[in-house]
Amino acid sequence: MNMRILIGLSLLCVSLLQVQVSLAASYSLPAATFPPCSGTWNQSQNSCDGRVIFGVGDSVTASVALTIQAERGFELKGSNTLGSNNHGISLKSTYGSIVVRASGSIFGAIASDSGEVDLTGTQVSGSVTGSGNARFKDSKIGGLVQRNNGISANNTEFQSGIAVSNGSVDLTGGKVQGDIQAANGIKTSLVNINGAINSPNGTVELQGGEVRGNVTGGCCKISLSNLRLTGNIRLTNNDIELDGGEVVGNITTTNRVHLKMSTVWGNVTAASWDAQTIKGTGNSAIYGVCKPSDTTPQKLCQDAPLVAVHHYRLSYSSQALTCQPHPVTLQACSDDACSQTYQSASTVSLSPAGWVGGSTVTFTGSTSLALAIREERTVALGITEPASAPLRCYRDGQAINTCALTFADSGLLVSVPPLIAGKSDTLTISAVRKSDNSPACIPAFANVTRPVQLWGRYIDPGPTEQRGNKLIQVGGQSVDSTPVTRNLAFNANGQAQSGVRYDDAGKMQLDARYQGDASRGDAGLVMEGNTQFVSRPYGLHISHDASCNGATVADCAKLVAAGDPFPLRIRAVAWTRDNQPRTASELAGNPTTPSFRLAGITLGSSVVAPAGGAAGSFSPGSYSHALGEQTEVQAQQSEVGIFRLTATPPPYFAYDIGSSEALVGRFVPAYLEVSGLASMDSCDGISYQREKIKYLNAPRLTVTARNRSGAVTGNYDLGDFWRLSSRPQGEIWAVYAAAAQERLLLPATLTLLNPSEDVEGGGDGDGKRSFVWNGDGLSYASGDPLPGGNDLPVSLERRFSAAELTDADDVCARRPGEIACLTSSGYVLKYDHSEIRLGRLRIDNASGSELADLALPWTLESWQAPGVFRASSGDSCSAAELGAAAKLDDFSGVLKAGDTTGVVLGAGTGGEIKLTAPGAGKTGSVNVGIQDLPEWLHFDWKGAGREPAAGIATFGIYQGPQPLIFRRELYR
Repeated sequence: MNMRILIGLSLLCVSLLQVQVSLAASYSLPAATFPPCSGTWNQSQNSCDGRVIFGVGDSVTASVALTIQAERGFELKGSNTLGSNNHGISLKSTYGSIVVRASGSIFGAIASDSGEVDLTGTQVSGSVTGSGNARFKDSKIGGLVQRNNGISANNTEFQSGIAVSNGSVDLTGGKVQGDIQAANGIKTSLVNINGAINSPNGTVELQGGEVRGNVTGGCCKISLSNLRLTGNIRLTNNDIELDGGEVVGNITTTNRVHLKMSTVWGNVTAASWDAQTIKGTGNSAIYGVCKPSDTTPQKLCQDAPLVAVHHYRLSYSSQALTCQPHPVTLQACSDDACSQTYQSASTVSLSPAGWVGGSTVTFTGSTSLALAIREERTVALGITEPASAPLRCYRDGQAINTCALTFADSGLLVSVPPLIAGKSDTLTISAVRKSDNSPACIPAFANVTRPVQLWGRYIDPGPTEQRGNKLIQVGGQSVDSTPVTRNLAFNANGQAQSGVRYDDAGKMQLDARYQGDASRGDAGLVMEGNTQFVSRPYGLHISHDASCNGATVADCAKLVAAGDPFPLRIRAVAWTRDNQPRTASELAGNPTTPSFRLAGITLGSSVVAPAGGAAGSFSPGSYSHALGEQTEVQAQQSEVGIFRLTATPPPYFAYDIGSSEALVGRFVPAYLEVSGLASMDSCDGISYQREKIKYLNAPRLTVTARNRSGAVTGNYDLGDFWRLSSRPQGEIWAVYAAAAQERLLLPATLTLLNPSEDVEGGGDGDGKRSFVWNGDGLSYASGDPLPGGNDLPVSLERRFSAAELTDADDVCARRPGEIACLTSSGYVLKYDHSEIRLGRLRIDNASGSELADLALPWTLESWQAPGVFRASSGDSCSAAELGAAAKLDDFSGVLKAGDTTGVVLGAGTGGEIKLTAPGAGKTGSVNVGIQDLPEWLHFDWKGAGREPAAGIATFGIYQGPQPLIFRRELYR
């Protein structure tokens, strides 16, 4: 290839790239122009009834936060940006997939009702929820990932948790900053996880990386390899296996524990069958208590743990006085971040001398100490017990390089009690010094007013994490990080008091400093002090998308279907008045405390209405409250009704926050499953017009309420929560088997015999009711004077419209096993064994010698296409109902009654009436019929009305050729 061709191809590639870049589109919503939709846009709803495809480089911005909906899903070709930090844009798909091909940023959430989610190189600031499978590659997800089906990911960071209700989780690389819960199994490889792991119905396989949280299972094996776990492992009915792993925590199972080249810093409990239930190979060791104590090898378990502490940590404030012991907190940390403390006993030796109670301390987890230094100097704090990492010291909440602490002879003791955000309390500042005669603290000055500098610090969350920039209030004035002077009046005890308030949540520090002056006779005197205090929220305000102000259907609007995810928005709020109930309606107007964060807040649900209803299941069982105005939690409730949701925080910096509650609902069924049964008591499934046909199974329509997972919602059948407002009636139709026609049966043609309408199972809390049309059966006649199209064989069915099977909350009906609602064709309840024919029994004439028996043929006929009477094929039962008695009358000639007798013979659709020979000379004719022939086998033979069939038997007359019209017969 010559150089000119190469240059030409290069220029062509550049041109194509420029064209591609130039085609990138930008959209600003709401507006008249929307991204491409394969269907039609509903601009007011920001919804497309097709699929939305964003080209390479396309971007969308919005003036307000909004959601774009597309029934068939979305496709992002690459380098796409949707929304911004200020105004997010979320994507919602009804049944199509949501796919990002190359890279993209979505400042919002992703929701797909049933379609898959497939993201590559994507950053999502919000949650990813829905029913289908989800795949992630080289992505970053900011919110909770909650799916019904499975999740797989490669090199992806999940900044919140993962929850899969009916599938498994498979992760390779990346990290998870939250809990992982999957019903049917969890598998990870080289993933760092900061949260709990739980799979009730599947195996847990963790390989490589680090896990900080408990691991639990319900049925299947848990295996860890080449991994460090800080947390407990709990399992029932299967084995726990460690291969090259380290566990700082306890292990419990009802089966076996097998260690290979692994170490456990904690207790191990297994089955007590034999000495093989706790087994280790390859230098494995357990530093804790083993149950049973017989292990393999016998010395696998060592009662006294060796070095299992990652590092020891000393925490203290900077202002120490020689006149009183200074408090110091000692922690044995199990990991680098000290997210958990070591829960076995540790014994350490402390330096320098002067520790209250001695320098040797034995403790578990953490302990409070005090150091007494009686002269002004700076000391270095130390510890002699070895750990995996060196001693770490924190002064005033900040890590320091050297564990130094300075003691002064005088200072300010600052005291702030635990606060409730927004509620004032009392600040006390004591000016003290060392007594001249003893080590005790005495007032440094009394009954004077002194200028004291005050300033505040954010400790947890820190200054860069806190939200809202709220300040400590002292005496009604703000105190920020810059020292401000306040004139404080000290009493005879050297104490000055003032009101203090903080309108947010968190751990704060208040610093105070007094500097002497020649005008006050204390030039050169410097007194300092500080304290850290906690301000906690008054409660948690819980809100959702529906109005629910009471425990009745009228008080609560429809929220979502039972089993569907819905957003709970939870705000931490400040105090406004004493004894304020912590309910959603009461706390709605309370100010937010945006700097509150806390993990492990328990969520509980109890049924409020209907009375006596089932609680069902609520998820999640807990959540982590994040910094900001509110935390949104994707929740699910499995039952119908109105529920009281309770949020109960664990201790917040060791202080309790009361439980808060909200009425949540109203939850309705996801759909109504309709099924029916009806059958007629007819032999061979065949009956005839005007016959009284009994029910084998009276027509029954059963309506069962179900949640999104298909489970029955029993509460729907209680009280006003049954919202199918009227009794379904339906219409009975005749369907013609041989012709493409049908017709609605009117009372003139269909007679219900002693009918009654009943409802079974109403109000018993099983989630279903059966509507039954009882009675003695039915009878049908076309009503036409002559046989015609309406007399062809028909079958019966009762048809219900979709509208009459849709309840007041617009919950639609489905057939069993189907996923779509009923269409305009509604629901059809077929009456089994309900074929009805226009029938008659025909008897032919016969003649013969009076010296021999004579047989008259009979045939059971029905009206059939294309409009003739033919043998009623398939009917093997009616003949048995005819009886054996023949009916003889209208004798003529010499023949008279008693000269001959008849018997009915035959089966199926035909037979004969056999007459005995009357004898020599006894000639003549007689009409022959069947005694008590059922009315539904009569026919209008003569045009004078329906009557039973009769044939003429003639004895002793030679007939000759058959005439065209038989004597006394009329063809119709």
